[in-house]
Amino acid sequence: MMQAALRRAVHDLHRLCGSAAVYRTAADQVIACVAMVARRDPIVGLPGAIVDVRAPGYEIRLLQSEVPARPAPGDVLEVAGRTMTVRDVAEDAEQTQWICDCTDS
Repeated sequence: MMQAALRRAVHDLHRLCGSAAVYRTAADQVIACVAMVARRDPIVGLPGAIVDVRAPGYEIRLLQSEVPARPAPGDVLEVAGRTMTVRDVAEDAEQTQWICDCTDS
């Protein structure tokens, strides 16, 4: 019951804050979905500090209910007039979203 409520809350959040998107697999399957996009800039290192290094790009969250198969590197997302390519994919702890690390195509 709690899992169902959590899934509904995540779905509602996507509908309120997300943008219409088109997801294209390498096999040319096209899926209309809602994406939540966050810009990820490189981390600035501080002398003497240990930091994780990452490439600039975007974190895009997709609902698993809309995109049931795990996105793969090389797949393409079109969001708000911008085309981005998937570099890596993770799954959120609740297993409701795919978290895609993307770069401009």
